Amino acid sequence: MPRGNTFYKVASVLVAAVLTVYVYGERNPLRSTLLSVRLMPQLQSSSVLIESVPKSVQVEVRGPKGSLEMVGPDDLQAIINLAGKGPGIHRLRVGIEPAPGATLPPEVTLAPVEPLVTVGLAAIIKRTRPLQAVFIRPAPAGFAYGVPAVDPPAAAVSGPREAVSRVAQIQVIVDGAAIPRKPLEGRFPVRVVDKSGAEVPEVKAKPDMASVKVSLERTAGQKEILVLSLIHISEPTRLLSISYAVFCLKKKKSSLPTQ
Repeated sequence: MPRGNTFYKVASVLVAAVLTVYVYGERNPLRSTLLSVRLMPQLQSSSVLIESVPKSVQVEVRGPKGSLEMVGPDDLQAIINLAGKGPGIHRLRVGIEPAPGATLPPEVTLAPVEPLVTVGLAAIIKRTRPLQAVFIRPAPAGFAYGVPAVDPPAAAVSGPREAVSRVAQIQVIVDGAAIPRKPLEGRFPVRVVDKSGAEVPEVKAKPDMASVKVSLERTAGQKEILVLSLIHISEPTRLLSISYAVFCLKKKKSSLPTQ
């Protein structure tokens, strides 16, 4: 085979490849788009908690137009590693990865618009306080709640120092219908509140449920009692040397403590 023919054949193959790439690029050009991707901090420490962190980051996705249409925000996740970080403000690098179970086209590239994010970490403070039973429903008429038995009697709270300092009470919210002569008992949720009664959401209580048992006690009130009253005594007559007395039972209201 003449060498000239071989040269032309190789050149034609190269030209065909270039034209193929060119045509493909014209039909499916490289483009970029921005996606808002959820930021997922990785924190395993029990001595600090995340006080401030962005909820999401902007990610630039580059690739052919057809491939970009196959990638959405739920296909990606933004990761920051907080291992070994103590309380304070940190600037950390963001990593972009496919979300679990997602498959990305191989020709797509990912990059965060801002490679660093600011994260605030706070030291966790722990305190133990007694649990106070709070009854949502009033006791039936003529009764009052006795001294409740709460198990456990105390709970541990943990959170940022400023939030824990605002805790005034740890309540067990008892929301059950009380019946006379039958103790009210059950497991009820625990709530952490400040001195105004507002919940402190930054503080967590452990346990978050507690058992309460309480009986109803009768209260002092008005009772109707029967009073025997003497209303008349007769005088003896000349014919009969007898006399008689007439008594009457009357209702009378009296305030007596009941047992």
